[in-house]
Amino acid sequence: FLMGEPPYDAVFCRNLFIYLTADARRAATATLDRLLAADGVAFVGHAETLAGERFRAVGPAGAFAFGRRTQEPNPPTPFPRR
Repeated sequence: FLMGEPPYDAVFCRNLFIYLTADARRAATATLDRLLAADGVAFVGHAETLAGERFRAVGPAGAFAFGRRTQEPNPPTPFPRR
């Protein structure tokens, strides 16, 4: 899916993961990891999470925004508070 495309800065996939099987969620998460820029952010629905091995919560609490986990010394900067 979208092989050869440049990475995205933001991906919005609200209310997708709640309808997928565990295997399909793993495949979709791997695809998001591949398509998201190193400092990009994925937004999911309020009943979903991407937190785990590949992603971590970023931004203000309740934003349902996730950035890629990195081993780099400078991880993605969280969103500023309003």
